Amino acid sequence: MSKYGLIAKILRHHPEIFNVEMDEEGWVDVNQLVLAVSRQYDFSKEELEKIVETNSKQRYTFDETKTKIRANQGHSIEVDLKLKEAIPPAVLYHGTSTKAVVSISQSGILPMKRQYVHCSTDIQTAAHIGKRHGKSFVYQIDAKAMHEDGFSFYLSDNQIWLTKAVPVKYLSPVIKKEKAIDSFPTLKTSRLILRRCTLKDVTSLFELRSQHQLHEYTDTIPDKTPKDTKDYILRMNQGIDQKKMDIVGD
Repeated sequence: MSKYGLIAKILRHHPEIFNVEMDEEGWVDVNQLVLAVSRQYDFSKEELEKIVETNSKQRYTFDETKTKIRANQGHSIEVDLKLKEAIPPAVLYHGTSTKAVVSISQSGILPMKRQYVHCSTDIQTAAHIGKRHGKSFVYQIDAKAMHEDGFSFYLSDNQIWLTKAVPVKYLSPVIKKEKAIDSFPTLKTSRLILRRCTLKDVTSLFELRSQHQLHEYTDTIPDKTPKDTKDYILRMNQGIDQKKMDIVGD
């Protein structure tokens, strides 16, 4: 475990294991935290201050005197962060792994080992979070409908939206759109070149497509004339140009 992981474990999950006292609002004494981390790493209060100031996720906060510190969210232990209810955006997102999809489709999104379900305001952040647990899967949350139905939302100090749970009826999967093919690629190996067909290929391609063996295991039929082959090439290229690959073929 890195020093960063150790800090998170102490401030979010198990301060007692490291002889660190935490109050009901999640605050711990800075000197106690530094001492606990120093038992395993070369660590100082100055380094802790730098971590808090430069962390892109703003996971931790000092009190006004900088003598106490706490995690802004993500606790698996019961703490009262004194979060105030807030009106959420109309739509929020939650990133998870594909392994969790089956259980979520039955029970909705639950906080599991944490106090709250964490929600993001954009798909990219949610997808990044989901990757921590495996192949990412993102849900869209109808936060507006949830709020109107009486569900409470909270905004943490580091701008993470939190709620106790998200029932199935407020969820919809975010379908990832594959990047469109801008051009038909040319693939080369030592023995062949795979490229887009042109009308210059009609004669040679007709020799292949007119053979019954080529169609033996498909529901297509042999080309009877070069015109059939020409029409095939035109249909195939139209499908590529219109990015409708399902129309390519016989």
